[in-house]
Amino acid sequence: TCQGTPYALPWGGTASTAGVYSHTYSTASGCDSVVNLTLAIDNGTHNTISPIACVNYNWHGTTYTTSGTYVYSFNNSNGCLSTETLYLTLFQATSSSSNLSLCTSQLPYSWNGQSITSAGTYTSNQINSHGCDSIATLILTVNALPSAPIAPPTITYCQFENASPLSATGSYPLVWYSSISGGVGSPVPPVPTTNVSGVFHYYVSQSNGLCESPRANITVRVSRNPTLGADKEIEECFGTIVNLENTFNTTNLNSQWTLNQHPVLNPAFISTSGNYQLVALNSSGCSDTAVIRVTILPKVIANAGQDGNAEYISPYQLTGSGGSQYLWTQGASFLNNSHIYNPLATLTQDQTFVLMVENKLGCSDLDTVNIRVFKGPTFYIPNAFTPNGDGINDVFRPTAVGIKELKYFRIFNRYGEKVFETHDIGKGWDGSFRSIKQNNGNYVYVLEGIDRFGELRVLKGNFLLIR
Repeated sequence: TCQGTPYALPWGGTASTAGVYSHTYSTASGCDSVVNLTLAIDNGTHNTISPIACVNYNWHGTTYTTSGTYVYSFNNSNGCLSTETLYLTLFQATSSSSNLSLCTSQLPYSWNGQSITSAGTYTSNQINSHGCDSIATLILTVNALPSAPIAPPTITYCQFENASPLSATGSYPLVWYSSISGGVGSPVPPVPTTNVSGVFHYYVSQSNGLCESPRANITVRVSRNPTLGADKEIEECFGTIVNLENTFNTTNLNSQWTLNQHPVLNPAFISTSGNYQLVALNSSGCSDTAVIRVTILPKVIANAGQDGNAEYISPYQLTGSGGSQYLWTQGASFLNNSHIYNPLATLTQDQTFVLMVENKLGCSDLDTVNIRVFKGPTFYIPNAFTPNGDGINDVFRPTAVGIKELKYFRIFNRYGEKVFETHDIGKGWDGSFRSIKQNNGNYVYVLEGIDRFGELRVLKGNFLLIR
């Protein structure tokens, strides 16, 4: 029998398990008999399958289109009920669609083994990861590139000149690069460097937000400046002509000298002090500037001092001026030092001295001083004078010899009225009193002084005023 199906025993009752069943009974003859029944239990068959298929699956004549668990029942060869269970997994064919926007510069575009060169809708049949058909669709849009920006022609700078940010003309925002391709662009226009001379290239494109144009080239040429060198200073003597044309090398340069922003017409003949500026331009239009400070020293004017009166063999001090170096070229043998401005002269007779003075550049001048020699110490008084304005004997004054101090020198007219007085040695009377010219006639002088020995010297006398 089949498992699960009880077996009806001939003598009554049922059996559900395999085994030997016995039944005793009496035959017709009245003899005991034993019937043995051997019962076998047959099992049904139960199988499972788990196929994976695409779209549909046919099983035992039935087509299944959805995944699921299915059971098929039947009697096996033993006539027992059997089952077969189907665990079905179905995958469907897949499809995808994508939109893509490209610029013409990105064509041809490779997609699923296809080289696409124009806009359109493209499909591709593939096998997906489950082994089922897969259809991919590409909707391609191709955008035209903007034209390259309009770039300026070559921009020129001189070395170290202040440069401005670069510029170009476009319909869309500009993007700046340092190379013809690749690199990261910047919306900020670059400022060329002018520290180094040479030719430099900058690149600019424009972007409409979808596509970027080809890059336009901007050439920047930085030209070397001429080099004149450091500024200079020139000092020359009065009357010297300075040639500025020899001070800097301006070969192959276009140069111009100015003084106080005014052109110098003849720079080879300069006789005026000032700051002379040279501007030199090369063939590139680049320039360099240099300044020469020209100093024409003032004319050296020697001054050997006023003519004077010296006491016989008594040291007399000369006083020169007008320079930084001094040399008494005539009469030097009578001096204690002929290379100083104020030497002492010891004389026995009248002497003329010639003084040469020099400034720091050696520019020189000469002057003469006459020294008369008198015996003293005393005062020498003339007996008349002629104040007529002819420059000769116009002032009445004493000649002091060996006198270190004049206490007073007074003049009285014939009425005893004082018409002149001084305390300065060397000053005298010009013949006027209260701005009125005095009459011809006899006048009286009185003077008092201290000589070099400290003794008092007093003189009194008469003289004539003659017009």
